[in-house]
Amino acid sequence: MAITDFDFFKYNSGDNETGAAKAHSDFSTDVLSSGGDYCRDFYVNTGFAKCLIKDGTISLDGAKAISIRAAVRTSAVLHNQVYLIAKTNAANPTAIASPGTTPGYKFGLKSPSASTSLFGNFQAHNGTTDYNNSSTGITVSGMSTTSNFNNKWTHLRMDVIPVSTDGNLSGDNIKLYTSADAGSSWTLREEITINSDANGFIPWNDQTYNRCGFMLYNAYIDNFQVYLSA
Repeated sequence: MAITDFDFFKYNSGDNETGAAKAHSDFSTDVLSSGGDYCRDFYVNTGFAKCLIKDGTISLDGAKAISIRAAVRTSAVLHNQVYLIAKTNAANPTAIASPGTTPGYKFGLKSPSASTSLFGNFQAHNGTTDYNNSSTGITVSGMSTTSNFNNKWTHLRMDVIPVSTDGNLSGDNIKLYTSADAGSSWTLREEITINSDANGFIPWNDQTYNRCGFMLYNAYIDNFQVYLSA
């Protein structure tokens, strides 16, 4: 997708929220071979950014499931993070140290406060409550080993599937994947159901939490894609 396909939101007024083009050939290790010649660089003088597909492009009305995918890269340094995000609002991210305070369903890589670890993380925050009653989210199964992700490209996928009971939308089934072959095949890492009466649930067709995209701090991203079910 092109830079013109996104609306950009930043944590600090001085941040360059759009990042910069970086050639894949500039990486000395684990060079990404899929996609084009460039990725988007949110490392140098960029700050904390939330990048959302322009309003009206994707409808989160519960009629179709949504699948968000990207290749991401960051390092095990304090507060570094990169997330795919669904059902979020058109507003600035709210805290670098605690990304869970930004509303939405978020799946990505996180290096937490006072830590040099980097691991897979899922969070759901609806502006008031959090999934699993945790603002820091959960560590995704099979994604706890820092060396598997540190300064390496990781292919992520998050599917958000509406659940219907007696014809009424009653929750979300969320599937979190990684891929070892640039998205040709996917490994299911975690499957989460958030019922409509559970903490962290965000309704479909909400007029505020109706956007999707990615959110990151000191990270790279490429091959960002969004699919809707047929």
